[in-house]
Amino acid sequence: VNGADVNLCLKEGTSPFFVACQNGHKNIVQLLLIDGADVNLQTKDGRSPIFAASGNGHDGVAQLLLTNGADVNFQNNDGWTPLYTACYNGHEGISQILLQNGADVNLQTIDGCTPLFIACQKGHDGTTQLLQKNGADVNLCLKEGTSPLFVACQNGHKNIVQLLLIDGADVNLQTKDGRSPIFAASGNGHDGVVQLLLTNGADVNLQTIDGWTPLYTACEHGHVGTVQLLLENEANINLVDKKGFSSLSVASYMGHDNIVHLLIENGANVS
Repeated sequence: VNGADVNLCLKEGTSPFFVACQNGHKNIVQLLLIDGADVNLQTKDGRSPIFAASGNGHDGVAQLLLTNGADVNFQNNDGWTPLYTACYNGHEGISQILLQNGADVNLQTIDGCTPLFIACQKGHDGTTQLLQKNGADVNLCLKEGTSPLFVACQNGHKNIVQLLLIDGADVNLQTKDGRSPIFAASGNGHDGVVQLLLTNGADVNLQTIDGWTPLYTACEHGHVGTVQLLLENEANINLVDKKGFSSLSVASYMGHDNIVHLLIENGANVS
C-alpha cells in the first residue's frame, strides 16, 4: 500500500518472503506473493524460500509455494535441496508433498549425499521408508564411498538397516578405503546390527585397505560382546593388517584385558 519493496534483501540475500516462509507465516507469505514476491529468490548461499519452509516442516507454506511456481529441485551452494533438508530434519509430511510435486529423490549434494543417506544417518525410519517407496537408490554413495547402509550400521539404526537390506542394499559394499557395513557396526559395538548383517550374508573377514577386519576394530574399541559374536561367526582370529598387527596385538595395546583373554581362549596366536 505504501510502496514497500517486497524483494529487498539483507546483505546476505535473505528476503522478507524467505523469512516469512522460514517461520511458517502462511498469511504473510500469501500477501507477499500477491504483491509480487519472487518465489524462487535465493540467498547468497543458495537457499530458496521453499528450502526454508521445508527445513522447518511448514507443510502449508510449502504447498502454497509449489502452487505459485516454486522450483522443487533448487539446490543451495552445497547441493542441498528442499527434499534433502526436509529429510535431514525428519519432516515426513513435507517430504511427501515435495515428492508428489516432482522432487528428485536421488539428487545428490556436492559430496554425493542423497535424501535417503541423510535420513538413514539421522535415524528417521518413516522418512526412509517414504523415500524407498518413491524410488530412492539404496546403493548410491558419498563420493568417498559411504553408502546409506554403512551409515545406518555405523549409527546403530537397526530398523533402517533391515529396511535397506530388504530393499536390496549391498551388505558388503565397501568405502574407498575398504570399510564395510559390518566393519562400521563392529567398531561401534552395535551387536544387534552385526548379527543382522551376518544373517544377511556379510563377510565377517572383509579387510580395509590397511588390512583391518571387523574383529580388529571391535578389539581396538573394547567391544567384548561384538568380539564374541564375530568369533562365533567364523571371524579369522589371526588375520593381520599391513603392518603385521593382529586383533590380539591391538587389544593388548589398548589395554582391553577381557578381550585379550577371550582371544587367547579362542586360539589367538600369541607369538
